[in-house]
Amino acid sequence: MKCDVDAFACTLMFVAHKSGRYLAGHLGDGMIAMDDGVGEVITLSHPDNGEYANTTFVTEPDAVQRLRIYAGECAASAFAVMSDGTAESLYLRATGQPARLALSKRFHWTRTFPRSKTEGILAQNLEQAFAGKTTDDCSIGLMVIA
Repeated sequence: MKCDVDAFACTLMFVAHKSGRYLAGHLGDGMIAMDDGVGEVITLSHPDNGEYANTTFVTEPDAVQRLRIYAGECAASAFAVMSDGTAESLYLRATGQPARLALSKRFHWTRTFPRSKTEGILAQNLEQAFAGKTTDDCSIGLMVIA
């Protein structure tokens, strides 16, 4: 692509779920949360900021060693992946816990409203609530299991 490899610096997060089993991966900052199926929202993967805040690792030489993979069986009903800008509002660094009520509300929207309405609400949240608390990128992905 005729550009420096640092142009591809980013966080990598993914979650797959099927038949009560999940596979998730995380490299970099941001965080992954999940609703454990009994109404408790927990942190599945904590931010890994490295030596400096807002550092990502996809392009770093030790990326393979820092990639975290999670797999298991669970009754999870929802997952959230988010960049560090959004995590500033939805991850409580002091306790290492997600903002449970806020994420539960977003999972509820995703289950209840049509996709277009949920996307509109989330876009408005990202722009008005989350972006004002950080100078970093703000993104969130939600997956609810029917």
